[in-house]
Amino acid sequence: MARQLREFWADPGEVEQQSRSNEPPPRRRKLNTAMPSDDELIHLPNPMIGFGVPNEPGLITERPVPIPDIARGPPYFYFENVAMAPKGVWAKMSSHLYDIKPEFVDSLYFSAAARKRGYIHNLPIKNRFEIQPTPHYTIEDEFPDTKKWWHVWDNRTKLNCVLTCIASAQITKDIRERLEKHEGDPRVQKDVVDQCKRWNLVWVGKNKAAPLEPCEMESLLGFPGNYTRGVSRRDRYKSLGNSFLVDTVAYHLSVLKALYPKGVNILSLFTGIGGGEVIKERISYVYNYRIFFIYLCISHLDLLL
Repeated sequence: MARQLREFWADPGEVEQQSRSNEPPPRRRKLNTAMPSDDELIHLPNPMIGFGVPNEPGLITERPVPIPDIARGPPYFYFENVAMAPKGVWAKMSSHLYDIKPEFVDSLYFSAAARKRGYIHNLPIKNRFEIQPTPHYTIEDEFPDTKKWWHVWDNRTKLNCVLTCIASAQITKDIRERLEKHEGDPRVQKDVVDQCKRWNLVWVGKNKAAPLEPCEMESLLGFPGNYTRGVSRRDRYKSLGNSFLVDTVAYHLSVLKALYPKGVNILSLFTGIGGGEVIKERISYVYNYRIFFIYLCISHLDLLL
């Protein structure tokens, strides 16, 4: 990309002569940093399935809003951030990336846990596919041992977004004591379910709700078992809560398989605790070749804004 700019190919003498002249510097493209109006704000769709997800209707193969010619890949880029950003933030981020509209996806369509994220990218969207093995889509499939203790009035099939913190021992103790005294009370049942939703609690014994273990969070997010083992328990929860869901991102990046069967060069790889590398290894294992992805993931808004 740098070689397309004139100063990288200019004759050294020409560059020196130009620097001594009193001519103003060449005009450069300025980023659109103005805050958008209400009509220009990017709104979250419902349902949040982007350009389509596996096993769901609504799959499309052409973008509703075409990518500008200047941003048509290669090179390809992929930017991810939380969907629930403050008002106007997504519009501002989009203005820094050729005004490409973000693709909003909730990872509950790829796993037993929700994860609302937005993705600005210039990847093709045709011929996407799920990497193998496919994930579990419900709590019961992901944690079959909990079925024995699951209350009939707790109708959850999906967990909320995986958090960086977990419920305290006092919260789980209060739930057990309330159920032992007032299990048949509908109000108590509703309050307990609300607490379970908030903290992603699962039933591990009679009236005993417990938070997810780090290894269970790894499985939900598509990481190998014991992937984060070796650091403190608190750091494991924090790193997993800040990571992306592997199967969602892998679905988007899967289009590169047919385009680059021998692999591609990486300009920048930033994937937090290494989800991008996990995707590479999973695809390499299934298809028996090495493939590298151009993948850009920025976790904090201030890095861009």
